[in-house]
Amino acid sequence: KNHSNLLQLQLTKTKSQSKMAEQLIKKVDETIDYVNKSGGDEEKKEVELLSAVGYKDQTFTKLVTKIDDKKSNEGQIPLLGLGTWLSKPGKVAAAVEHALKIGYRHIDAAAIYQNEKEVGAGIKAALAAGIKREDIFIT
Repeated sequence: KNHSNLLQLQLTKTKSQSKMAEQLIKKVDETIDYVNKSGGDEEKKEVELLSAVGYKDQTFTKLVTKIDDKKSNEGQIPLLGLGTWLSKPGKVAAAVEHALKIGYRHIDAAAIYQNEKEVGAGIKAALAAGIKREDIFIT
């Protein structure tokens, strides 16, 4: 089953980035399948926490937040994020938690997706497991 519609990729169209994006999509699909097939809480507890492992090796893009006419903040945000749009109800919290535990730091969420409580529950569980809030981007 293809879960690629859960991703948001904002990569420029170079060959190396396209190949990297394909590899990442395949890995995300495998991860989501794993989460969906997880038998219970015992299996989920065995997931290795990868807090920031590989985080610095990710591809980032510049993020500029305008504060007012004179001030703005500049930072970087991971290009690859876990999208939560069209996610199956009852599966979102586990997917978000697992994604954060394996190294994702960018979660796409919106009120119109109507899954805010599950996204929040997944983030809460990942924070309880040791993921740092300041490392997470929620867009």
